[in-house]
Amino acid sequence: MNSNSPEKRVLQLIDADDEDNGADVRELRSLFDALAPIQPSELLGDWSGGDFHGYGEKATHPLHAMLETYRWAGMLVESFEDAKPVMTWTDEGMRVENEYWGRAVIRELKMRDVLSACCIFDRWPIFYHFRRVSDSTIMGMTEFKDDAMKQAGDYYFWIRK
Repeated sequence: MNSNSPEKRVLQLIDADDEDNGADVRELRSLFDALAPIQPSELLGDWSGGDFHGYGEKATHPLHAMLETYRWAGMLVESFEDAKPVMTWTDEGMRVENEYWGRAVIRELKMRDVLSACCIFDRWPIFYHFRRVSDSTIMGMTEFKDDAMKQAGDYYFWIRK
């Protein structure tokens, strides 16, 4: 990974953890599109997560505030037929499945001419598209079929083992 690679830049954004700075969505799209696809089998396992959209009043996407309210804690993929795309933290500090968001399946799906792993929600018209950052870190982009969320634009996030 060279110092100017998209993988390196994504890792810098993740590691910066700057609560006052959401990354520019145009840059995120460009980075995502430059990353390599992943196979569905690479999603198996337990993932922590975060996003690139700022915090509090500086948040740049409505889904960020929603997931912040739910205290999003990543996702759990037990099999291609049984994924828990929204794991959350309880008041007691336990990591649990958020039943409101339901479960999902993992498939390969072509998005912007790239075939890669995708998490397709069972209950909602939501797709998580994935690209490789490193062996332990994946960048995701959430595609919405709902008109209101579609108008908000792409939502970019990361998951890490």
